[in-house]
Amino acid sequence: MKQQLNKRLSTRRNGSFFQKQEKRAPIQTNSYDCGMFVIACIDSLVNNLPIEEGSYSEEDMREFRLKLVKSISQGSLHKK
Repeated sequence: MKQQLNKRLSTRRNGSFFQKQEKRAPIQTNSYDCGMFVIACIDSLVNNLPIEEGSYSEEDMREFRLKLVKSISQGSLHKK
């Protein structure tokens, strides 16, 4: 699967549009924060923040949930 994806990406590259970077993203170890970790990762990508081990943790998820609820209720997900 990884080889197929790499092959597809290499055939669609246009200059420096695609840049392959392999980093270890934060991983949750409990049974209930996986969705929040995915959202936190997407949030980091959208806001050009680093995604690496230690960028965020399970301890950050309560605050992140509150931030997400506030953004949704105010209709400001697309704003920084």
